[in-house]
Amino acid sequence: MYLYLKMGWFSEAKKLFDGSEKVSLVTWNAMIAGHAQMMDVAENSLVASRNGVEALDMFLRLQRSGLKPDLFTLSSILTVCSNLVALEQGEQVHAQTIKTGFLSDVVVGTALVNMYNKCGSIKKASKAFVEMPSRTLISWTSMITDFAQHGLSQQALDLFNDMRLAGDRPNKVTFVGVLSACSHAGMVDEGLNYFEMMKNEYKITPVMDHYGCIIDMFVRLGSHGNIELGFYAAERLLCLNPRDPEAYIMLLNMYVSAGRWKDASKVRKAMKDEKVMKLKDWSWISIKDKEMEAGVHHSEKFAVVFGLLKIEKPAVIRVVKSMSMCRVS
Repeated sequence: MYLYLKMGWFSEAKKLFDGSEKVSLVTWNAMIAGHAQMMDVAENSLVASRNGVEALDMFLRLQRSGLKPDLFTLSSILTVCSNLVALEQGEQVHAQTIKTGFLSDVVVGTALVNMYNKCGSIKKASKAFVEMPSRTLISWTSMITDFAQHGLSQQALDLFNDMRLAGDRPNKVTFVGVLSACSHAGMVDEGLNYFEMMKNEYKITPVMDHYGCIIDMFVRLGSHGNIELGFYAAERLLCLNPRDPEAYIMLLNMYVSAGRWKDASKVRKAMKDEKVMKLKDWSWISIKDKEMEAGVHHSEKFAVVFGLLKIEKPAVIRVVKSMSMCRVS
């Protein structure tokens, strides 16, 4: 069975698992973790959701078997709850971590912070983070990034400074969160200072996401003071990945914002000539841990309206944004 799991043959592994008379906790954990990993490589959100639901079902069966979950079980199932945006299920697992005493484990604590962040419960994520006896690079980065995504830019930057004071070294993902925080707040000068800090102090080579944040910074602010740096970042982004539709769209928006219509026309022509794919967005919603796809080419408001039509009584609706691609015709 373990060989099947390692090879990614989950159907065969499940047949052996279901046919076993006695199953150890290690085996339960392997099956739950395997389904959690399958969510990351699933071909679409529906398949990922099915794997997640299967993992939750196994977790329930494990509890009914009389065996008690350990820290590996709890961290895996919290990851599943994160990917499913299943806040209610995650809260129940949180309660179990308290009862079993595993909440003090740094892996479980980090998974808990990630779960609340992914589910959009920033206050509970922050509380779980503060209560962690020790913190990892992942937990620092997760909290900084989610503060930024929720528009709490100053909290994100303050936490980044706390991280440095604690002696923990940020990585390239951490700096994406920091630069994103500056972008959301229109803090161009601060963002550029952090960009230089990343390169010079931490010797981190900028990647696409870093340049993307720099570009977004200028697009949001419509800044003309140092707009050439924004153009440089956009052009650098295209050099790193000339087939990336987001890079073209960011550069196009910057040219339009700066009134450089000829350059904007050149970008449009380049997209057409290169047959670059355009972004096509869609959303799916979670209502009491049940997921539904809300459609394509719409705003998040449409997804909320779709959710309201699907509920019979008041309930929290969580909207998850995703992207797919379509070719320029």
